[in-house]
Amino acid sequence: NAVLKQLRSIFMMQKIDVVIGTSLGGFLALYCGATYNKYCVAINPVTKPHETLRKMLGENCNFVTKEKYIMTEQDLAVYQKFTENDFAKIKVNPNKTHFLLSLDDEVLGDHHYLEEQYPGCKFEYFEGLGHRFAAMKPIGNAIEKFGK
Repeated sequence: NAVLKQLRSIFMMQKIDVVIGTSLGGFLALYCGATYNKYCVAINPVTKPHETLRKMLGENCNFVTKEKYIMTEQDLAVYQKFTENDFAKIKVNPNKTHFLLSLDDEVLGDHHYLEEQYPGCKFEYFEGLGHRFAAMKPIGNAIEKFGK
């Protein structure tokens, strides 16, 4: 829970208007948006990391830093506990939550179930962007809409 403590500290010390995250960061963005009543843009969010990350058990390489790390069953258990306890209790504000989703997400697949899980939120679907959401313009447009 060191990550949650660090996030709590950041939200207490900084003026944050919009939380944006993609994939696992989208999961945390949903949590922070709901917990701290902030606008949230969730891009191809993971919603069950203990299931999604199972295929990454063992040695991996950080996409940005190239640093190696090991994903363990214990790590998955921590994600599952957080998902089933803390994350399950959040109440997402539909007026402050915007999903940007790829129709061709090669990691998470179909995102349409999110519309049932988060009714009333804004959903936008895009073709050709993949899981990494290979375009910035839709993200900027989503942030601008919150300002209006």
